[in-house]
Amino acid sequence: MTAALVENDNDGFEVTSRKKVPRKNLCIGNLPTQIDEADYLLTRLKEFLREECSLKETDMTDVQIHSSARASYALLPCENHRMDKIIQTLHRKEFLGKKLVVQRERKKKAYDTGGNSNNKQKAFGSWSQSTVEHVGHVIKEEMDYADDPVNTAIAAAAAVGVMSSSNPLLSQPMDDLLADYGEQDLNWKQLNVPTSDALPEAAQQQSESQLTQLGKAPIHIQFYSFGYHHGAPNEVRNGWSHAQPLPVHDCRDLGTVPVHLMWQDGLSGVVKRELMWNTDIRNMANDLADRVADAVMDAINEGGHGYALPLKMQILVASELGKHRSVVFCELAATALRKRLRANENNQFREPCSVDTFHRDLPNRTAKTAPSKSNKKNIFED
Repeated sequence: MTAALVENDNDGFEVTSRKKVPRKNLCIGNLPTQIDEADYLLTRLKEFLREECSLKETDMTDVQIHSSARASYALLPCENHRMDKIIQTLHRKEFLGKKLVVQRERKKKAYDTGGNSNNKQKAFGSWSQSTVEHVGHVIKEEMDYADDPVNTAIAAAAAVGVMSSSNPLLSQPMDDLLADYGEQDLNWKQLNVPTSDALPEAAQQQSESQLTQLGKAPIHIQFYSFGYHHGAPNEVRNGWSHAQPLPVHDCRDLGTVPVHLMWQDGLSGVVKRELMWNTDIRNMANDLADRVADAVMDAINEGGHGYALPLKMQILVASELGKHRSVVFCELAATALRKRLRANENNQFREPCSVDTFHRDLPNRTAKTAPSKSNKKNIFED
């Protein structure tokens, strides 16, 4: 508990108490690992924080550097209301040749192992909890700081605003969120559904979509993921052609997944959510889909590819091991390209196309289990 003098309505002062909440840690990851002296790295990091975030020396007294042969990161104790601003300022900033990955420290959730003990640590704060519980906890935490009803209302509104701004999906317009489900038809109840068993060939001819099933299109686009650790495929050395119009897209600058998720691959839902929390990977995948769409139109208009001259186009995407970042990136880029082919604005695509993904370095997922202790040493950071 901390005490403070506050002016009251009777032109006097009174002593108020406020519960002291411990500061939470801010994780600054992707620090250089080639620097052997930790004191030098700590000094340079403090100078960087002082210039970029205007932090005082008293705010950085408890900064800790944790480094190993494969990774290095720092923990900065910080007040809860300053974390979002520091994350927006430092995330993806270049520091000593590396792009920083800044986020809140996520501690491992404590699980109940049974028994009748009442002294066990309760798990709270996980992103797997419902949004209502998490928002309620943040609002309660902000209201503990408020001293009057006006500040209470402001604190509650600010807490809800912080929660909505921290999730990139909540800041998107409703039209973008519903793009996967097609266009809205207000008169859908008045539609006359045909009862005939004949195939709707006329309706298929009127459709502007050029996205076709795999194996039935003259032009096929394949997003091919691989890892540099296992060697580049032979197709990389073939040079430019309509079959390989773009150079290899390198995903190693993107943030990595946590260590406890290394044994899973990019097709896992929890790995997808972890990587898609960073909006950079979604924006880069949309940019790649735009470039692939331009390459497909060039192959049709200039190369003459179509039913008379079929084409299989490969788009190569690489990461370190080819199991996490490149896999998620390929799936996002393929989804974005399918949307463009399905919409086919202004009839840009004149030939039917199909899209799929191929992940060279993924193991057989049907027999996947958690790695044993003897095999954990073979798991590298992707």
